Amino acid sequence: MRKIVLTSTYKVEKEHEVINLLFKEGLDELHIVKSQFEKSDMFNFLRKINKDHHHQMVLYSCYDMIFRFRLRGIHIREEQTRQLLFKWFTLNPIRKKNTGNLIYTTFSSLRDMKGKNESIQEVLLGPIFPHFTEDGGNNRFSPSKIKDGLANTSYKVHAWGGVSLDRLPLLYRLGFSGYALQGSIWRSTDPVGAFQDFARFNPDQI
Repeated sequence: MRKIVLTSTYKVEKEHEVINLLFKEGLDELHIVKSQFEKSDMFNFLRKINKDHHHQMVLYSCYDMIFRFRLRGIHIREEQTRQLLFKWFTLNPIRKKNTGNLIYTTFSSLRDMKGKNESIQEVLLGPIFPHFTEDGGNNRFSPSKIKDGLANTSYKVHAWGGVSLDRLPLLYRLGFSGYALQGSIWRSTDPVGAFQDFARFNPDQI
């Protein structure tokens, strides 16, 4: 499964050094969630990260940086794909760039995955575990519902929200393409060590 880390939304001491170490430890993808950043802040942030890993990074803001760095893609709200100005000035130029950049969004329910938005390729689904029940009940996320939803969507879907080490085997069995971490990394006193624990997960040993 693909290992994704979302940056902290607040300032972290020596954050770029931690990120470079995470990539060395096997991080597949970094999502940069820094809505407070101006363009100059984002530019300086990206420059501090080893350029060998730029193609593994996804922006949640300052989208025009994708034309200055070789990035993996951008994360948007799905409704933005239906806004003409956003399509003309953001999505269409990225498509014309034609370098394989991906468009991500976040869904909060399985129902969202039933349709197909041609602008979106990959999805974060969640928060999963704050709304998860083994027996289904009235909850929107249960094993049977998730498994069925993942089997009948054209998106690559990554679990987000409440992901923990003991839940990785379940996410694998349900069919998620990957998982996204945030609090479990940045609230740890040892972010790299916390990520290493996740990186050791081997589906073959289930």
